[in-house]
Amino acid sequence: AAPPDGPLPGLLREGAPRDPPGPERGPDRAGRFGAASPAASPPICHRATTTAKSDGQSPGAACRIPSSLSSALFTTSRQTSRRRITRATPCGLFTLDRSSTPESTDTANLTLLVADIGGTRARFALYGQGHAPTFREFPTAEFDGASAATVVSRVLEVLGVRDIVAICFAVAGPVIDGRATMTNVNLSFDELEISNELGIPVAVINDLVALGHALNADPARAVERIGGPGAIRSDETRAIVCAGTGLGMAILPSLANGYGVVPSEGGHARVATIDAYERELVDAAEQELDVRAITWEHFLSGPGLVNLYRAVAALWGTKAELLGPNEISELGISISDPVCHRTLETFCAFLGTACGSLALTVHAFGGVYVGGTVVEAVAPMFEDSSFRRRFVDTGIQAEVLQSVPTVLFAEDSLGLRGAAKYALRVFSSVERLDVDSSL
Repeated sequence: AAPPDGPLPGLLREGAPRDPPGPERGPDRAGRFGAASPAASPPICHRATTTAKSDGQSPGAACRIPSSLSSALFTTSRQTSRRRITRATPCGLFTLDRSSTPESTDTANLTLLVADIGGTRARFALYGQGHAPTFREFPTAEFDGASAATVVSRVLEVLGVRDIVAICFAVAGPVIDGRATMTNVNLSFDELEISNELGIPVAVINDLVALGHALNADPARAVERIGGPGAIRSDETRAIVCAGTGLGMAILPSLANGYGVVPSEGGHARVATIDAYERELVDAAEQELDVRAITWEHFLSGPGLVNLYRAVAALWGTKAELLGPNEISELGISISDPVCHRTLETFCAFLGTACGSLALTVHAFGGVYVGGTVVEAVAPMFEDSSFRRRFVDTGIQAEVLQSVPTVLFAEDSLGLRGAAKYALRVFSSVERLDVDSSL
């Protein structure tokens, strides 16, 4: 995978603002406070091990950390509406007083692991002190059914890395109280459980939240404008819609409202139809899939494009071929297959409706980012499609949406950038990691 272009943001210094708490991060569930003396800290786990354990011990039980690092790493604290959060660490539960951290702390071996795990691809990046980042990509199916600790062990083995100081997972699926179960693959993550098992601080965030942090850093990162006057207005609320293996959404509040990232599961909302043709498509898909409700993700995703194609074929009285998303896109764009072409036209129309509804719902008048592997595949259709017309066609508020820009963005490396930005903000253990110089 290609490395993210451009530098990541600089490190936060003492007194610099941190991200406000958001729904993507739940509170620490340990509920204990106190302090651990750095001098008395026992050896702690610093990496995942690939050695299988048969006695029930955690994979990280045999790991060790250089003593020069044990006094400065493995803690992060946040303030939420419920209580002050102090993360679990192998040295006990404590909030690090950074003013007492020795300035001579050795940072030569500091390495941050970030992951962007979708339904199809799992991408990882290592950011280390004084060297270029390392990137690897795996089919997500390789990790199907594995524990998060096993995933980390496998990745570190492939990368040839022993020591990491923190991990940030950006995963496709809702994250509640630091836990996530992925929607389209058998993988689950619990940040406190993983942290205790590996002995390092761990964050689990939604993959669209990671995208949002990257786009907040570079609001104009768009490859093509697909409607609306002017450019993205980063001082106002914006929204993200990303169609890949699933359909992800997120909201980027305005600067006045906190300028953070709010996750959304709007992709699992019911499809809104506007005419008899679309209602018949929904009926056909419900029968084909044997479900009671067709959601946006059922149509606006990789598997969804296949569902939509089969529904269009059913309405046309044509036998659906065994085609995948890429084949449908290629045949539709070239107009080699009229059913595929009609499928792409309908896809663009539904996507316009979904984006317009989201923009109105969250007041995203600063613009809507549209991207993902499926959107990239059908992008040649957008200019002559009904996407923009359907985006605006919301009845009484159509005039409001006329001025809202919609842009295509290239998201291939944005998730990793966003996960790294998030980790730099919330983990004290990587504040000394000079990510800028590694790029």
